[in-house]
Amino acid sequence: MSAQLPLHWAVHGRWSVTLRPEFAWDRDGRWISGELGTGQSVRAVTTTLEYRVPHQGAQGILRMEYRYDCSRGTAGGFFDDGVLRPGVVGLTSAEHLLTVGVIATFDSSLRQ
Repeated sequence: MSAQLPLHWAVHGRWSVTLRPEFAWDRDGRWISGELGTGQSVRAVTTTLEYRVPHQGAQGILRMEYRYDCSRGTAGGFFDDGVLRPGVVGLTSAEHLLTVGVIATFDSSLRQ
């Protein structure tokens, strides 16, 4: 079972904000975890701050996103670049991610 609820607000002019909470629960470990029979649940939230810069037939979109993931369960977790012992990788229950992106679009119908 999984669900998400994206919410997008056009704050003012060229600025917008998006909030996207998500939840996934795999009781039997069939599609999230690597081992059958080991359940896991993942909660996540992503926030996006966006600024749009239109110019004639083009548009620049600047985005900054922050994402937080939390994994629980027997086989839950994210790789933490550590090794507990030979053949066993280290896992952590939470993960933070910050990204910055630039998108350029070109559309002749936008010309004024």
